[in-house]
Amino acid sequence: MMIRNWIDKIIGNWERKLLPVNRIEIDAKKILRNFDEAKKRSGMEIWPVLKANAYGGGLEQVTKILKTRKYRYAVVDSYYEALRIWRVSRQKILLIGPLQPSNYSKINWKRVTLMVSDISQIWDLITLGKKVKIHLKINTGMNRQGIEIGELSEALKVIAGSEHVELEGLMSHLADTEDSEWTKSQEEKFVEAIDIVKRTGFKPKYYHLAASGGIGKVAIKELNAVRVGIDLYKGAIRLVSKMVKVRQVAVGERISYSGTYKFKKESWVGVVPVGYYEGLDRRLSNRGLVKYNGEFCPMVGNICMNMCLVNFGEIKPNLYDEVEVIGQSNQNSIEEMAKIMGTIPYEVMAKLSSSIRREII
Repeated sequence: MMIRNWIDKIIGNWERKLLPVNRIEIDAKKILRNFDEAKKRSGMEIWPVLKANAYGGGLEQVTKILKTRKYRYAVVDSYYEALRIWRVSRQKILLIGPLQPSNYSKINWKRVTLMVSDISQIWDLITLGKKVKIHLKINTGMNRQGIEIGELSEALKVIAGSEHVELEGLMSHLADTEDSEWTKSQEEKFVEAIDIVKRTGFKPKYYHLAASGGIGKVAIKELNAVRVGIDLYKGAIRLVSKMVKVRQVAVGERISYSGTYKFKKESWVGVVPVGYYEGLDRRLSNRGLVKYNGEFCPMVGNICMNMCLVNFGEIKPNLYDEVEVIGQSNQNSIEEMAKIMGTIPYEVMAKLSSSIRREII
């Protein structure tokens, strides 16, 4: 690990000397403000969800920003993400993604707590013979992960018979906080699970059901932690690029693959090196907008693997001028892009390529 960190440091120093054509800016003040607001609204412990490269914001960068805040767990999907966090912090981890039993012996269990959603996992952890803290996930109606209510007593019996596995937490996940009836049903099932756990004699330290959307929408007295994901990043991410080619295109000419856009008047066009590899979805072709010198200009033609084309009309942009691809304005926000694409903001954010340099501002 020491050699790896040394190599990473050398590579990082070399990369920082290069001026990037593309960069993602992470607003530290907004991240911290979002964290504090979530804590104030919920009145509970806040556990930031840093999986999927911190929702596209940059895992190491967001971890560094959060060093000024105290929290029990950073929530991640893989042990690889935990290792990346430990390059910049000694933060404890709640691992909620899949982990093969054959890898259990390689995990640093002093710094990792595991979400368990199947009884077979408990048996595998017992076989390991090491002290492990777990958070037992209950299927309350999303029907994705988690053990069934009917299996809970058996799972607790297995845990009770082990000196190695500690039930530190009980958890579930809300499927749709806009659906009050479904949320109420999940809430009732989680209360049922809590009652079973208590009757069996267990006293978990943590109970958590809500993510960002569930804050203020569930009222169970035992709840004492919230896993905050997308709310942590709202308004904090900006994608900026530069013009790498400028040309004038004549009336009647078409542009990019398949020629889906035909010019009705002579126009200046700029090539911006952000394409679908960088996370700019092809569904934004001929529909998305970028911001240039305070004005919004349309993307024209099909978005390519590593570039998109922008129509500046009568305005001739300068080579290497800055272009804002994702910002906070309604016209080019993450939310607006998601609306155009017919998807959710999570997808827009998670697709932002890790190849783009992240910078804390």
